[in-house]
Amino acid sequence: MIIKMDKITKIYGNRFSSLRIRALNEFSLSLKGGEIVCIKGSNGSGKSTVLRIITGLVRPTTGSLYIEFDMKSTKLSPRIGYCPDNPSIYRNVTVIAFLKLISNILGVSSVIPTLIQNLQDFNLLKWIEEPIGTLSKGMLHKVSLIASMLDNPQLLVLDEPFSSLDEQSANALIDKLHSLSSKGSTIIFADPSSERLEKIVDMIMDLNTMKVIS
Repeated sequence: MIIKMDKITKIYGNRFSSLRIRALNEFSLSLKGGEIVCIKGSNGSGKSTVLRIITGLVRPTTGSLYIEFDMKSTKLSPRIGYCPDNPSIYRNVTVIAFLKLISNILGVSSVIPTLIQNLQDFNLLKWIEEPIGTLSKGMLHKVSLIASMLDNPQLLVLDEPFSSLDEQSANALIDKLHSLSSKGSTIIFADPSSERLEKIVDMIMDLNTMKVIS
């Protein structure tokens, strides 16, 4: 697959408001299948805006976005998997019921063994029958991460995925990112610091300087 962002600028606000915020200024980035990319930057640098534009949740003010999926791929689904930094999930259903629902929506078959393995990897197995509304923020984030990767998407977009993970879960996520990348999935995620991630990514884009630093 191919992703191209060309001179994208995003300004929040409208003609009826005097408050206008420039979140991105002529941002450009090109990615191809199998790459793992970290978007680094301080708070307010535009990390989440970049990710939301890629997912289609936010439209750029100017510039262009082009995404081409590999429709012949048998290992990956032609879909964007997305995990925001503050996910909103049905609070009254159990963890397993929610993940089974998402699996059914995505058309993933024979999913129970995969779900059990994911829940075990992220240290969530003991909460499998607990209502989502009773989970901590960190646990909720893990459930959202699992849901975003259920059908092996060709493009996976994660907003600060390591921010609330314990060491076991962080290592499990790294393994899963490497596995998806080896199948050709393009992975782009935001992280405020790149120090611990330089060994697992192919590229680090620093929004503070608008330069590729790795």
